[in-house]
Amino acid sequence: MSQQAALAVAQTWATRGIPAFPIILEYDEQKQGLNKRPATTHGHRDATVDLEQLEQLYTAASQRLRDGEALGTGLHTGPAGIIVIDVDKKNSKNGYIAAEHLGLLDSYGVSTPSGGQHRYYTKTTSERVSNYSPWAEEGIDIRADDGWVVAPGTKTEWGDWAKLDDHAWAAGLKKLPSEIHARLRPSPEQKAGSEYVASYLALDKTTLAALPPATRDMLAHLTDQHGAHHPIVRSTPDREPWVEVCRPGKQRGISATIGAIAPGILHVFSSDWDRLPADNYICVDEQLRSIEAHDRMLEERWAAHIASQVEQIEQNGPQLRSTLALADLAAYIGRDVQPEQPSLLARTDDQHLLYAGRYNEIHGEAGIGKTWVLYAALAQHLDAGGTAIILDYEDTAVGFWLRCRTLGIPEEILADPTRVSYINPTIGLKNAELEHLEQLISMHQEHGPVLLAIDTLAPALALDSADENSNADVTLWNQQRIRRLLSSGCTILALDHVTKDAALRNRGARGASAKLALIDGASYHLTVIKSFSQHEPGELKLTVAKDRHGGVGGIGTTAATIRITPTSEGLAVAVAQPTLDTAGRDQPTQIMAAISDWLQNHDQLEVGQPAIIEAIGARKTTIRRALDELERGGHVIAKISSDRGRALTYRLIEPYAETF
Repeated sequence: MSQQAALAVAQTWATRGIPAFPIILEYDEQKQGLNKRPATTHGHRDATVDLEQLEQLYTAASQRLRDGEALGTGLHTGPAGIIVIDVDKKNSKNGYIAAEHLGLLDSYGVSTPSGGQHRYYTKTTSERVSNYSPWAEEGIDIRADDGWVVAPGTKTEWGDWAKLDDHAWAAGLKKLPSEIHARLRPSPEQKAGSEYVASYLALDKTTLAALPPATRDMLAHLTDQHGAHHPIVRSTPDREPWVEVCRPGKQRGISATIGAIAPGILHVFSSDWDRLPADNYICVDEQLRSIEAHDRMLEERWAAHIASQVEQIEQNGPQLRSTLALADLAAYIGRDVQPEQPSLLARTDDQHLLYAGRYNEIHGEAGIGKTWVLYAALAQHLDAGGTAIILDYEDTAVGFWLRCRTLGIPEEILADPTRVSYINPTIGLKNAELEHLEQLISMHQEHGPVLLAIDTLAPALALDSADENSNADVTLWNQQRIRRLLSSGCTILALDHVTKDAALRNRGARGASAKLALIDGASYHLTVIKSFSQHEPGELKLTVAKDRHGGVGGIGTTAATIRITPTSEGLAVAVAQPTLDTAGRDQPTQIMAAISDWLQNHDQLEVGQPAIIEAIGARKTTIRRALDELERGGHVIAKISSDRGRALTYRLIEPYAETF
C-alpha cells in the first residue's frame, strides 16, 4: 500500500476509537508467508487515535521501508475494549474446528492472507487482557492489550485483510461470551506484583548479592512492573554476572537479558518481548530511558570509558585479555603423527567414506535418495555398536521407523533410547536445545560412538533465522551449533540440497560458499545413475566435493556407487567401490549389465539407442556411456544403419556380467 492508502486505513479505525499505527510487511520465501513488524520505535505502544500523530508516524515509517517491503496498518485493540480471536489455518493447525466448537465465528470478521480469520469481540469486563490463549495448540490465538493485529482494509500484493460480510462495524460486533472471557488471563500490569516478585525472590540471597546493584534493581523493576519471571543468573570469568528472564505469556525460555556493558551503563535487551521498546532499554545511572534519547550520553560514556582504558595502558602498559589459546606444537616432536582416515560408511572393499568426530555432508537433488544413503550409514554404524541422534526436519517418526525397518535395522535397537534418539524439531537450536543435545550425546556415549544426523540443513538454518545464502549467517550458525556439538564428541552427517538449475551449480550445496568451506570431514555430491523404487533396482553415485584429510580421493573422484535393490524383506543398500576401466574411469556397471541382459532376451538382432533408453529407464547420457563401455569391451558391436537415417544400432556379441 502507498503511504496515503495505509494512512487512510489507520485514520478510518482511529475515528472509530481503535488506536492504530504503521507496520511493515514482507513476504518470506522460506516460510512461504508474510513477516509483519511495527514501523514505530515502541511498537504497538505508539498506537494512537490522534489523526495528526498518525500522519507523523506514517511519514516516518515510509522512510524505513526497504526493497520488497510494504506499508500497512496495525491495530492495538485492547485499550478500545476489543478482543480479537485469531483463527489460524497454517503449519498443520486448523483453528476453525475449535472456533466453531466454541462459537467464535459469529462476530465481525476479517479474512487473512494465510487462510485464517480475525473475529472481533467486545470485552465483558474492563480489565486488561493478555495474549494467553488456552486454545493455542488448536490454532486459536488471542490479541488484546498485550498485542496487535493487522487492520481490516490493509492490502498487499501477497494478500489482503478483508471484511468477511456486509455487517457494519458497530452492527457486526458482538460481546465475547462470558465463559470464554473467564478462561483468558489478565495482563500482568493489572496484577499485583507479588506473583512475579516471588519468582525474583526465589533466587537465593547469595546469588542476588553477587549481582551488580543496577542489575539487581532492574531485575526487581522488570519482575514487579513488567511481569518478568524465572530469572537465571549467568556469568563468565571475563564479565560481571548478568540475568536472563522470561516474559509474561511464556512458561520458560529467555525473553530478555539484563547486565552491565560498561561502567555505569546497564543494557536490557529483548528480541521477542513487545512490552519493552522495539529494540531494547538502556539504563544509565539506574534510570530507565529509551535508546534514542540517550545516544549522545552513551557515546560520551563510551568515550570516557575508552579514554580511561587508554590512560591505564599508558601508565601500566598493555594487558592481554584474550580467549585465544596457543597450541603446544612442541608436544608433537618425535611423535608419529598420521593423517586422519575415514572410519564410517564402509564400501564393500572396506574403504570408509566419513570421518569420525568431524562434520560430513552429502548434497544432491531432492528426491533422489539422499536420506536412504544417510540411513545406510546409520544402519552400518548401529550394527557396529554405535549410537545415533537424528534431527529430522523433513519426515516424521513413523517415516523414520519404516525406512529403518526397510533397511533391516532391528526393532529392539530402534526402540532402545540408549542407542537411538529421534527428534523432529519445530523450533531453532537455541541454548536450551543445544544443552539438551549435549546431554543426549553424553548419555549415548556411554553406550557407543555417537552419529548425529541432520536431514536437512535448509530448514535447520531457517528455524534459527539464518539465511543459507549468507556467508556470515552460515559461518555464525556453524560456529555456534555444529562446532559446539562436535566438541561434545560426536560425528555429524548432514544432508543438503543443490541449486535446481544444473547450469548454476557449483561444487558444493546450494547457497553460501561457507557451507562447503566449513566442512572439516568429507562432502559428497550424490547423483542418479539409475533411479530406483520399492520394486525396481537402481544405482546412485557419490562424487567427492571435498575431502579435508585426503583419505578418500581428490575433488571429482567417484567415491562409491550405491546399489539399491528391492528384496522380499525391504531394500538392500550396497555401497560399492566404483568399477574403473583401464583409463581409470568409473563404469556404470549396473546399467551395462541391464543393457546386456535386455539385448540377450530381445528378439531383434540390431536395436537403436531410443529403444534401449526406453527399456532401461536410465538417463540418456548414462545409457550412451554404458554402450560405449560395452563396445570398448567387445560385448556389443555398433554400426550405422542405412534404413534408420544413419543412426547407430547395437548387437550383442558377448554377454556382460557385473562383478562385485
